[in-house]
Amino acid sequence: TKMKGSIEENGKPVVTKMKGIDAEVNFFKDKVDYVQSIEVVGKATITGKHGYQVCNERICLPPKDKNFVFEIK
Repeated sequence: TKMKGSIEENGKPVVTKMKGIDAEVNFFKDKVDYVQSIEVVGKATITGKHGYQVCNERICLPPKDKNFVFEIK
């Protein structure tokens, strides 16, 4: 299994200032797809982890990590 290129972000990015944060904040509103092309010969199991955080206008929940597994048969 070999990754081809880098991860693409498909969504509408928002760059803005938020109250209480001294820097610009980057995020995707509503939905984002992350796409990674790979080359696979035969069967493969691809594992990984992604991190995310959910916020509204007032607060953000603590960041979370989730593991994932893709099996190619």
